[in-house]
Amino acid sequence: MSHAAREKAEAGILGEVLDIERQEAALVWQAQEAGLPIEHRADCSPLAVLGIRLVTVPARASRTSAGHAYDIR
Repeated sequence: MSHAAREKAEAGILGEVLDIERQEAALVWQAQEAGLPIEHRADCSPLAVLGIRLVTVPARASRTSAGHAYDIR
């Protein structure tokens, strides 16, 4: 398996794991609302527990040099 194919397969598997953790976290939240004594697993993804998605967007072109967080004018 090539390096690129391995990275693609790994990303797919990690995405599936995150989806399952999201389902698990939703069930834990429901159980807590019902008053059951249950906690999220310590190794559960924070993204799953908080119900958020990481969205990356292309960076806009900047006129600054690397290492600066803002445009220097």
